[in-house]
Amino acid sequence: MKRPYSGIPVILIYVLFVFGGLWHYLGLFQPLMRLLASPILITVSVWLGADVLRNGAEPADKKRFLFWALFVVAAGWSVEYMGVRTGYPFGSYQYGPVLNPRMAGIPVAIGFSWFTVCLSSLIMARWIALHFFVPSLKTRALYQALITSVLMVLFDMVMEQAAPELEYWTWKNNRVPVANYLAWFGIAFIFAKFWSILHIRLNRLPPFAFHAYVAQLVYFFWVILI
Repeated sequence: MKRPYSGIPVILIYVLFVFGGLWHYLGLFQPLMRLLASPILITVSVWLGADVLRNGAEPADKKRFLFWALFVVAAGWSVEYMGVRTGYPFGSYQYGPVLNPRMAGIPVAIGFSWFTVCLSSLIMARWIALHFFVPSLKTRALYQALITSVLMVLFDMVMEQAAPELEYWTWKNNRVPVANYLAWFGIAFIFAKFWSILHIRLNRLPPFAFHAYVAQLVYFFWVILI
């Protein structure tokens, strides 16, 4: 992550999300943007996972990484299913007409989105932990999990303000409960700790993870500010 990354995937992700915000403001291509919302989220997720497999994960750790990835996608979708059905642990909310297709009423892309945000946050947290903390590996893993949780909550705080405008989902009484952010912190911590438990090693921190995080934040900021 020390050197800039100017590959085509990074250019495309900024075009999609930055210009997506501009198109939202101008009211351009809205039917197309709605149609492509889920495919874009899934594509970014798959590309990020493939980038880690190709350029980041140690050869011996690739199976463990795939297991972790599938776990996060499945668990992310499952907790959303429980959230919509019971109001726990996030609070009372419902999905809007965008983000299709769905399975049992929950957008398929949601599990992939959890994976993207979690992996991006985890890789950024790993970089921070490696450069600013020099304790034992065990202590560093704890710092990494905590920083991952903070980064994911910060991401969600921005996303929650844009989601109703994008018709992704809405909250009861149009208020995001504190429980939502506490749940995000806890779930992110579990996902990050599970990464450490599996002893997944990265010989390189894929820069695409940083851009996947920032480009989506820029998009949500666009939607909020305009």
